[in-house]
Amino acid sequence: MTNRIKDGGKVLGRVKINGQKLPLLSIQHLVGFVPQEDIMHRDLTVRENLRFYAHLKADPKMSRFQRKAFVNEIIDILGLSHVQHSLIGDEENRGVSGGQRKRVNIGIELMASPLGKSIIKYNWKEDDEHF
Repeated sequence: MTNRIKDGGKVLGRVKINGQKLPLLSIQHLVGFVPQEDIMHRDLTVRENLRFYAHLKADPKMSRFQRKAFVNEIIDILGLSHVQHSLIGDEENRGVSGGQRKRVNIGIELMASPLGKSIIKYNWKEDDEHF
């Protein structure tokens, strides 16, 4: 589905959305790819990882305030508020659980996806009482 086939492999099968068969290239801008292997920095916290990837992947027109609000929304939506200041960790240093790491990976992908971009409201004001 990600068009990452190497060594002459073939993609078989059909993708249907709402019962319609669609070519993969026509929906590539609508779907995201969350790698099986974690791509985040293990020595950063959940929030620090999401903030880092927000700078890399989110809309470059976002203000600093909007980017912070975006990270806050992703943390809330993915149920990571209680571990946002916890290290990701690795085999030697205990950190968040495997499920929480997977949700951080999903959050990283949301930073660049159309769905993620629709989460943030660009008309928030700097003095919004929630932030």
